[in-house]
Amino acid sequence: MSYYTIIDSGQDQRSEFTVRCTLYADRCTYVENMKTKTFKDLIVWQKGYRLVLEMYKITKTFPKFEQYGLAQQMRRAAVSIPSNIAEGYGRKHKPEYNQFLRHAYSSLLELHTQYLLSVDLGYTDKNTNMELLLDEVGAMLYRMFNPER
Repeated sequence: MSYYTIIDSGQDQRSEFTVRCTLYADRCTYVENMKTKTFKDLIVWQKGYRLVLEMYKITKTFPKFEQYGLAQQMRRAAVSIPSNIAEGYGRKHKPEYNQFLRHAYSSLLELHTQYLLSVDLGYTDKNTNMELLLDEVGAMLYRMFNPER
């Protein structure tokens, strides 16, 4: 078991709580109220970070002539996702935080498009882990800046 903290960005304030999760954080249960100590406690940041690592593995196999083209662009978009989550978390004001979450989401959509392009161009095969991370991080980010009312 690993312990993570997730943020639910509600209407008026962020509510923070710790959850007990399996290795892939797909089954979570509430544990206790407590403050998040750092952005690294956010599951969305952790998954975004794993997404970057996965993207670097994929782009490493791209043709040599694409190392300074599409591969570099994909790496920058990927790095931007957890970076914007962390920067927004550090702002401590909800409107600024949400703006950085939107930036992270936009970078994720850019990366997803580039990933699909790289598959169609034959630079890489479909990667189930990458597609799962893209979907999970996208859903988490969208829900964070667009909470159910």
